[in-house]
Amino acid sequence: MERKYRKKKEVGRWTREEHARFIEALIKYGKNWKEVQEAVHTRTTAQVRSHAQKFFNRLTKDQRSILLPDEI
Repeated sequence: MERKYRKKKEVGRWTREEHARFIEALIKYGKNWKEVQEAVHTRTTAQVRSHAQKFFNRLTKDQRSILLPDEI
């Protein structure tokens, strides 16, 4: 039986590099999570959405509107 292996995604805390790629992709793609996930490339789409939710909860409303003015 032939087995196909998927590339392993990271688990646990996000690295600074992953978070930096996340921020860049968020600015570029907005809330298009598939595009953001492809830019981060070490996390799944579900992990990216979860990270975004926690990230946005930490921001004030003013900070959110600066980051994603058309999305809020």
